[in-house]
Amino acid sequence: MTLSLLRPRRALAAGLATALAGSALALGAPARAAEVGADTFTWGFSQQVIDHLAEKTPSDGASFDANGVATFVDGTATEVGGVLTAAYQGTAKYAFGFGGTTIYSLTFSDPVVEVGADGSGSVSADVAWHVTGGFGQPAADGSADDLQLVTFDSATREAGTLSATPRWTGVVEPAAYGSGTSPNGESWDPELVDAIPSGLRPHFYASGSASDAKKPPLPFQASTTPAAAATPTVSIGSVRRVGTSTVLDVSGTGFSAVTHPGDAGVYVGLAAAGGLPPVDDRESGMDAFAAVTWVMPAQMPDGSWRVTLTAPDARIDRTKRYAVYTWQAHTHSNTTQDTETPVTLPAVPAAPAPGAGPTPSTPAVTKATARLAVTWVKRPRVARKAVLRTVVRKAAGKPWATGRVRVVVRKGGKKVVLTRKVKAGSARIVLKPRQTRRLGTGRWTIRVAYAGDRHHTRAVKVVRTRVRR
Repeated sequence: MTLSLLRPRRALAAGLATALAGSALALGAPARAAEVGADTFTWGFSQQVIDHLAEKTPSDGASFDANGVATFVDGTATEVGGVLTAAYQGTAKYAFGFGGTTIYSLTFSDPVVEVGADGSGSVSADVAWHVTGGFGQPAADGSADDLQLVTFDSATREAGTLSATPRWTGVVEPAAYGSGTSPNGESWDPELVDAIPSGLRPHFYASGSASDAKKPPLPFQASTTPAAAATPTVSIGSVRRVGTSTVLDVSGTGFSAVTHPGDAGVYVGLAAAGGLPPVDDRESGMDAFAAVTWVMPAQMPDGSWRVTLTAPDARIDRTKRYAVYTWQAHTHSNTTQDTETPVTLPAVPAAPAPGAGPTPSTPAVTKATARLAVTWVKRPRVARKAVLRTVVRKAAGKPWATGRVRVVVRKGGKKVVLTRKVKAGSARIVLKPRQTRRLGTGRWTIRVAYAGDRHHTRAVKVVRTRVRR
């Protein structure tokens, strides 16, 4: 089984995944939608934050070591749509004080690490700030949820730990914050810089001060636990003749879009039974198939897919037995996605007598059966924000689902009802702190109802979770 993390949120609507192979976090895509373990996230933010904002206060399970590095705990990692999101709990407050009074502070809570198949990704968190006023700064208090703090281009892995050094140069245009600033684009993510008060911003970009050398974001480490491996399984649905072709409906579960870096989905093909043709040689290998199609990573967000194979009569040798094969795209880098499933093809009917008229074709199915994947991006806690994601799995030959989902969260006699639009096959549902406080601790039941659209049927999925204080 492989586990992944995501590229920066703004660029990852159709991102691939990063993999955990065995006990090590490997860069590749998941075999299926799954919830996996995530332990701790350790980060010092920057040496400037550690040294200048020297008053440090942890809460909600977070802690600081002797060097001012924060550790966040109780992580939860979910694989949805070819993307792993690893969310951690805890709050780390960094403050600058003078004469026993806090002059200003920054508080980072509940960080989320997202990484893509190529190892690029982002770190985001809830951020709060306080400026007492004076020392040339106006008073200010505020907060923002899910601010993107940094991005990174590559991640390395060692036995269950993912490490990365966030970007610093080239993040913004030169002089983005005024003349003489960021000559080489040195900055944290501008989403963070733009959100916090103006007096705190220079701590997060090259301002021309002597402290610029301390401002680059420090490396971080995120530890996770791999999900259980899935077994690729193929099912043959309808096998029928349409005109002068044989048409097969084929579906699969437990597949991995990316097992090794560079993989991109799986191929599904119809060929003579007795063993996968030599697909390592793509030209001669593809010629051995009566029909073949490519299942792209975006079409198998949870490792499941459905396709239709259309094999012309001229490509089928009726003296042979046939099977449906699958293998990793594009280069057959590994054999974990290899399957062979026997199939019985219908006989070719005799040619109609002259004047008998055309053979009627099989009517097309107008709607695909919608299937839902529901996972927590940020697990619920009482009086804390929770984030639920719903994915309407991509059906072969159909566009991404649209429409709306209605989510009803119940605990005892209490309930919260939310409705969200489905965009590009997914919807993000946010429960606000007041709503999680209202529901309280205990066993929650979550009913997700998708209303369907012109290409997809209605669907309902019910999940349950236990919420502790």
